[in-house]
Amino acid sequence: MGKFWYLWLILFAFFVIKFLFRRYRPAIKGAVGEALVGFSSSLMLGKEYLMLKDIVIPAYDGTTQIDQLVISRYGIFVIEIKNYKGWIFGGEKDPTWTQSFFRQKHSFQNPLRQNYKHIKSLQELTGLSQDKFKSVIVFSGKAAFKTPMPANVSKGIDYLIYIKSFQDMILTEGDVEHVIRTVSDSRLSTADHRKYIRNRFRRG
Repeated sequence: MGKFWYLWLILFAFFVIKFLFRRYRPAIKGAVGEALVGFSSSLMLGKEYLMLKDIVIPAYDGTTQIDQLVISRYGIFVIEIKNYKGWIFGGEKDPTWTQSFFRQKHSFQNPLRQNYKHIKSLQELTGLSQDKFKSVIVFSGKAAFKTPMPANVSKGIDYLIYIKSFQDMILTEGDVEHVIRTVSDSRLSTADHRKYIRNRFRRG
């Protein structure tokens, strides 16, 4: 049996990985979805655009977490990524949207409203006017829209077409450098963000 100890080790590792995947499946799928969106952005947008990922910055009620930020002279695109399956129902002004998957329904916050908080936080941080920021919602999972969606809500890599549709330069090179520097200097570490969340729940 000693000769096959490595087989037992491989088998043990397999079951550990399987257990961890089942337990943390939503987080793993979300991370994979965000990585795919980020890879598409870097590959297809080109050198005129700079992408920052997983940004935690100060907000009026503590902190806010932005999935991805694409900075260019054509605007600052604030990207919220949703990794959902099933049918998606929602309107631009509805407070919540609905995911229908098989016979289950799940309500979630309207991502456009969620992204509005991100934009207001960035606006306050950088001092730039709101028209310089563009809200972009990306569904990276196997979702199907069952209600009409605004142009800035899309699936897969269609959001790149939306970003590239902005052709007027509304920011100077100095503005772009200012945004990059300010966000980079102000972003919090993941540990700082977790500490804030823990303290907030303790206070509650």
